Amino acid sequence: MTILSLFRMLVALGLIAFASAVGAAPQIVQGIWAENKFKTCPNTSACFVSFTAIPAGKTLVAKHLFCRLSTQQTALVRSLELFNGLFAAFISVGDPPNTFAGLREYTVNTDVLYVFNAGVLPKVFFYSTGIGTQKISCTLSGELKP
Repeated sequence: MTILSLFRMLVALGLIAFASAVGAAPQIVQGIWAENKFKTCPNTSACFVSFTAIPAGKTLVAKHLFCRLSTQQTALVRSLELFNGLFAAFISVGDPPNTFAGLREYTVNTDVLYVFNAGVLPKVFFYSTGIGTQKISCTLSGELKP
């Protein structure tokens, strides 16, 4: 058994979370903002994560989004959206992935250009074609500007 197949098996069994933290505070270094969030959504066809509100007097110019999405084997991810409270940007999830242990896992790793004003909670939503346990783990990063 390879390291990758062992890791996938442990994730499928729920012994390892998708992300290193359920939701730590954003990391801000020299104006670069990055935050990771993870959520499990049982008995639904949709799931979302909310990031920390953008600080007062600041604007986040999001530049990169990395997400791992998991849904049951019989479902497909219909859409992935980056939402700023007013408008949604639709992100391509690509072709359906292979299934493993009764799950479909998608990886989205893309550049974005999206603005979040002060006080806004950035959100990432995904919708699938089936009802079941959905999991989402995303890292959003960009420049925090005055």
